[in-house]
Amino acid sequence: MLKKMLAFLFAFAVAGACHSYAEDWQYLGEFTLPLDYNYARDPLILNHLGIMKSSYGSYRYFKVYYCHSHAGDQGQSNEYVTWGSFEIKGKVVPLDSKTFKTEERTGLYNSYVISDVVIRNKGVFSVIPQSLAAYDSSNGAVLFQESGELPLESLYSGSAAEYMINLSGPHPTYEGAVMGIRSKY
Repeated sequence: MLKKMLAFLFAFAVAGACHSYAEDWQYLGEFTLPLDYNYARDPLILNHLGIMKSSYGSYRYFKVYYCHSHAGDQGQSNEYVTWGSFEIKGKVVPLDSKTFKTEERTGLYNSYVISDVVIRNKGVFSVIPQSLAAYDSSNGAVLFQESGELPLESLYSGSAAEYMINLSGPHPTYEGAVMGIRSKY
């Protein structure tokens, strides 16, 4: 009886853990990077992806998805101070340059990337990467993973990160649009 009870509790805990980690990805759009850009190892990829350009052959194309719950949002907006901090997760999926369909090939150059970042303002909005993982698009194996102290930079205008944070609003702890500085590409 005790074994059955423990087995039930274990199954319930596993099912609950799987449910709590299930992500609800929202489609953001199609974005680009320069063709020679090594995107799979870039912890700031969400800030470097720009809106889709029409110059065929000069850019690599990606579909971008995001996941954001307001549980990690922090901030304050009043007449004296306005600041915000938002946790957001992005999924970057490479597209075939000829068919614009999702690529399913092996190797780091054809991997899809999941990036966790915090977007925070202290004067200017910054993108602070928390983790990055690149997965083989054909079998889902982890090809590259990085976390810890990663470089940060100012939020770029027109980047996937800027679109993600604004489309996932309104945020309960921050009023207004989140705006980046000049675009990188």
